[in-house]
Amino acid sequence: MVDRHLNISDMLEMSFKRGMAKIYTSLPATLIAFDPGTQRAQIQLGVKRRQKGVWKDISVLVDVPVVFPGSQSWAFFYALSKGDEGWVHFSQRCIDDWLSAGGSVQPSSLRMFDATDAMFQPGLRSAATAFAPMPSAGAGLANKAGTVSITATDDAIDLKVGSTTIVSTASDVTLTVGGQTLVLSAAGLFHNGVNIGATHIHTGVQAGNGTSGPPAA
Repeated sequence: MVDRHLNISDMLEMSFKRGMAKIYTSLPATLIAFDPGTQRAQIQLGVKRRQKGVWKDISVLVDVPVVFPGSQSWAFFYALSKGDEGWVHFSQRCIDDWLSAGGSVQPSSLRMFDATDAMFQPGLRSAATAFAPMPSAGAGLANKAGTVSITATDDAIDLKVGSTTIVSTASDVTLTVGGQTLVLSAAGLFHNGVNIGATHIHTGVQAGNGTSGPPAA
């Protein structure tokens, strides 16, 4: 016969698990909506919770502050749209008053690790939204298609928009547009390899007394 009586250890374990089930620490999430004016978002948590034996989505979180790296004077910004993925952190204590005033505040509620104290950090990606491939050299900014990018390495800064590129190194700047190339360096300004800078001259030209007119329209 099975002993159906619970001992103290079993009761404590069940109580602990029930308590832990109410605690939020961090989870992946998907953006539902974003207000750039307030930098607040609506997000759907990416992991369901089991309620009475059924796995269900947790209710959409609203008025969630979005984390953009920066300082008091500068911010790194980027467009956000529905479906963007990221990571949600949940504060140890209530952050309502801190979000309004900053500094050091007394919490207006004694809640802890609560879903209402969430902060969304965009950028974490599942396989469904991952860049393929992600640029691996230096640091920079790029769109998913790879058609627009700014990359900085130890040797150069490279700006790309489609087939147009600007590459700056310690010794020169190279602009490439539609198959045409301009290179500016200490040696001069070169167009497709021809020096057209201050030292560029034309031979076999006969000097005259007139003045050249403006370029033709």
